[in-house]
Amino acid sequence: PERMRTAYLRYGPNLTEVVYAGTMGDGAVSLRVTVSSPRCDDVARAYHHLRYDVLETAPFSRLAFYQLGADKYNDHEFRTLARGDRDGLREEWTFEPGGMVYDRAGVACEGDGPWWFSMHDAIPRAPRGGAWANRGLIVRAWEARLGGQPVERPYASFFGTKNGYPSMNVELAPPPGLERLEPGDFVEALVEVVIVPMDGADYYGPNENLRADLALNANTWRPVHRLAAGNALEVAVERGECLRAYPILLRVDEAQEVRFSLTGGAGYVPCTITGLKHPHSGTLFQIDSADGETTTVVHPQNAYRQVARDPRTGTYAATFNLNLDTPGDAPRTAHFRFLGAQTRMEIHEPFTERVVP
Repeated sequence: PERMRTAYLRYGPNLTEVVYAGTMGDGAVSLRVTVSSPRCDDVARAYHHLRYDVLETAPFSRLAFYQLGADKYNDHEFRTLARGDRDGLREEWTFEPGGMVYDRAGVACEGDGPWWFSMHDAIPRAPRGGAWANRGLIVRAWEARLGGQPVERPYASFFGTKNGYPSMNVELAPPPGLERLEPGDFVEALVEVVIVPMDGADYYGPNENLRADLALNANTWRPVHRLAAGNALEVAVERGECLRAYPILLRVDEAQEVRFSLTGGAGYVPCTITGLKHPHSGTLFQIDSADGETTTVVHPQNAYRQVARDPRTGTYAATFNLNLDTPGDAPRTAHFRFLGAQTRMEIHEPFTERVVP
């Protein structure tokens, strides 16, 4: 990357947002990557929204749109790779690590997204013992035109790295046979990286659903698939507008209200509501149906929220973390209503100061 610029838009704590933008290939390709990390109580996650636009013809000998494990920054050793889709496992295999060569290249992702990759059966190297982790890569959204042709699903390659220790990475790659990018080509994708404990005994947090899953499936591909499929959310909006399904991004209507329903969910899920006239007014409720009456206050005024101002519009965005876990990870539909204030003095719920855990 060249001519990079960085914009720190949101510092957290509920959801960070940093934008990295610049060019590559002597200006032939522009790139923009938005990086976010959410508040959670189960596993560490990172969301990377990628956008590449090809401005000039760009031949290449090797191309990766994304790497989990870079050539010179990948000292995490593991023994087993797996890949799959929303429905489960497609393939699992062992490999010869290192070598600085491709083990496999240009493998098409089958089935329906999200597509996922699990790098498990890791080799612990904690200096004084202790916990270690496996890694997962989830491709939640993908749209591309490459070589002048639409590419409806991602391709993956697996490169043997040598950064002190021999290992293997996962790359989002071009289709086989493609040797150059053409003006008008682009890639837009949302990927999520998850760091999963190898052993249930290593997890010391409060999330019982993760603890139960690790008790049955630790050090396999299944925890990555659970997170991939569990947060393939279905979002329905009765009032307001859905701008993004995951992490959830909604916009209020003229009455400063949004009503929405969520099906699915694993752990705490970030939910950002934009278009607010005032930063310190508004309440999030859980309701009994899509058009039902208010039943439970989920987030009272100013509690557990992160607020950011959009200088372009003068409006505000509030970000919450919704706990969408259910007993036994059984899928369900939950209904919500956010009611913002029309005036600065208007309130909907008495404010009680709380200590955020």
